[in-house]
Amino acid sequence: MTEHRSAVATGAILTLIAVAWCAYVWNTIPPGAGGADVGPRAFPLLLGAILGVLAAGYAVANALAAKRSPNTVSATEPKDTSSHGKEFPMMVLTFLLLVIYGFAMPRIGFVLATALTVFLGVVVVVRSRSLPLIILMPLGVTFGCWLVFGKIMDIPLAVGRWISLG
Repeated sequence: MTEHRSAVATGAILTLIAVAWCAYVWNTIPPGAGGADVGPRAFPLLLGAILGVLAAGYAVANALAAKRSPNTVSATEPKDTSSHGKEFPMMVLTFLLLVIYGFAMPRIGFVLATALTVFLGVVVVVRSRSLPLIILMPLGVTFGCWLVFGKIMDIPLAVGRWISLG
């Protein structure tokens, strides 16, 4: 029962974060050049909306599951404690990494900020020690985003004030 309460609380908090994110994006990032065109605001707003819908669905699904499940936990059922207590630090590290990404992008540009963020995500959050993953993941994600957003969709990517590789 407490697992469902925790999941409902997590879903509700993520929904509030998504609403705050969407409001912040709407008020700070300008729309496209023609008003209705896809511009710099579209992708962050879409990500916030997706987070909000998924988080709200997660909260509702767990609230309904909590009503259907009995209030007692069977003593014969083994509890899964393999990842108990590891999720919260990973969530905090991921959130801090995204905040750092937001501060780094206007200073060092999209390309370096994205590569650095993915590198730190793989090494610090996921704690991978696979050298091919540590090297190829930041390069692949950065190149893929640069190609899709910067070249194919022709969306202007952040150019750094300190360093610019754009």
